[in-house]
Amino acid sequence: MKTYSMICAVLALVVVGCNTSDDASGVEEEKTVQSDYNLILNLNGIWSSHHLSAGADILAINSAETDAFVDVAVPELTYRNDDVLGFYHEQTDCSGKVTLHDFNEDLANEITVFTDIADCNTLTVTSLAYASNMVYLSYVVEVNSKDKTYFVRAIDLTLEEENFVDIELHKKPLQMVFANNRVFVLTFDEKETNENGLVTIDATSNTVINEKNLGYDARQLFVNVDDDIIIAYDSLHTLLNSKTLALNYVNYEEGKEPNFATSNATFFNSKGILYYGRPTTDGIFPSIPAIYDFGKRTVYLYYYENFLTEAQLQFEYEIANTTMVSYDDNNNLLLVGYSKATGAGKGGLLRIKVAPEPEFIDNIDLDGVPYAIYFK
Repeated sequence: MKTYSMICAVLALVVVGCNTSDDASGVEEEKTVQSDYNLILNLNGIWSSHHLSAGADILAINSAETDAFVDVAVPELTYRNDDVLGFYHEQTDCSGKVTLHDFNEDLANEITVFTDIADCNTLTVTSLAYASNMVYLSYVVEVNSKDKTYFVRAIDLTLEEENFVDIELHKKPLQMVFANNRVFVLTFDEKETNENGLVTIDATSNTVINEKNLGYDARQLFVNVDDDIIIAYDSLHTLLNSKTLALNYVNYEEGKEPNFATSNATFFNSKGILYYGRPTTDGIFPSIPAIYDFGKRTVYLYYYENFLTEAQLQFEYEIANTTMVSYDDNNNLLLVGYSKATGAGKGGLLRIKVAPEPEFIDNIDLDGVPYAIYFK
């Protein structure tokens, strides 16, 4: 078996077993509940929405169900928050469009942005975030070949006309998240030190209230279920209390890192457990499904060859790489989206029982590669 349980103490990450257990994802006893999915697929650069009917023993496309999601080109930037998927498309040199799609309410809201800027050949949008009635876009303006200015634009959605405040930053913004009525901005000092920083913006006053130096190679920000900020590095993660701004550091032993810092295939369940695609160099696939329990500081790795036969891997499902990882709480099943090795734009969705050992439940082939999943 290659499914490991790894526990990371403050200064170490230790392999402690070969099989997953009932504690692997905080699962409870097996249920049988209808739990339909709304799946976003990427088919040759186009996003589309598809409904899947799912129970404990059924997984099928439900073509009778429709929603307001309109097929759209894969966006430059995305941001996920609960039931809402937000994304940004550049339309012209001087404008862009933000779309917020609420899968719970089945409503879409589109906002054209930067219409106030007449000449924006040097404007580059770097990240997107939103909460309630506000949208935040970070962007960079190149004044000349040597000088750049950096901003976060806070846009009020409650007004009919575009109403915004630009908040100037001292360093290049890379990514933003929203928590506790604050915007947290991961920055990079590209002019002097090449270090990362964290800027905290109060969402009520739209002013910077705190700046921290994060050192080198901060990769990504996450918001956990407690509304605190996880700052991910290759060899550690830092937990920032979003109210007090206090920091808590967790390091890993070299070579045994959980490796969620650069993953785009991430999902938090209601217990604060992270499901993600983990890069790997010791297997057939570039990345595999993984679960990280922050409370227990334990990561569980799910190598495909542990729950699929060689024939299934190579010929029946033709798995090339992990593109999405999530969890069905109703039926206690790990959901794994993947791309296929043959056929451009082809993919599939696996469902796996994680405890007491990985057990393959079913698969569905898809005309497109899974990007995100929402539950109905």
